[in-house]
Amino acid sequence: MTVGYAIRPVDILEVTGADRVDLLQRLSTNDMRSLGHTGLLSSTCLCNAQGKLVDWLTVLSRENSLWLQLSQKRASKVLDWLARYTIIEDFHPANISSDWRSAVI
Repeated sequence: MTVGYAIRPVDILEVTGADRVDLLQRLSTNDMRSLGHTGLLSSTCLCNAQGKLVDWLTVLSRENSLWLQLSQKRASKVLDWLARYTIIEDFHPANISSDWRSAVI
């Protein structure tokens, strides 16, 4: 039997701040409210004002942050898009892509 794996390049953002779940709830297509509890996983899409896809995300809730797995090389575009809609919210995204790799088995 042969076993193989592939490294799937992705970008990952870590989002901290008290409003992280609330802002993502308002900006994405799926119900993100359950992500206020640690250890849950959900997927969602971010869409622009014309309804076009900004990116598809997999979101993991951690104790004090959310990890957003993005498509490869989309971190800067998603960060810019999120910044456009972050006004007074306590919402702080950071690109941690260089710290992680994703494997598909």
